[in-house]
Amino acid sequence: MKKTLLFLFLSMLFFKNLYSDRFMMNCISPDNKKLAFYKLDNTNEKKLLFTRSIKGRWINFCIDDDDINKKVTCVFDKLKIIRIEEINKEYELMKVENILNFDEYKLKEKIRLFDKIEKTKLKNENQTIYKCRKIRI
Repeated sequence: MKKTLLFLFLSMLFFKNLYSDRFMMNCISPDNKKLAFYKLDNTNEKKLLFTRSIKGRWINFCIDDDDINKKVTCVFDKLKIIRIEEINKEYELMKVENILNFDEYKLKEKIRLFDKIEKTKLKNENQTIYKCRKIRI
């Protein structure tokens, strides 16, 4: 009897973690200068991705800012989120692509600079892989 109760209790804990609707991770840049918390909420039909710095408040990471020169789009694919931010500067177009993977708890950031006149001409590309760790909710 004790073994079956123990088995039921452990299986409930195990299955609860597999089918969770909320995920959270803490990511830090390789040079230890940038740190952010990310929270994914799958409880509603509309998936939400929030972020905050150490002393900041939670903000929706997929909403456009008031800046007229910035455009933000998010693509949700199960536990993988791709966020693309396009920033129009005076002489160049900057595309920042954040790939957040809550299945493997990874964050990859690609920054690409394009010429403003020839939008297909790549000037510079930089890729950063952040160190992330899972946070239990």
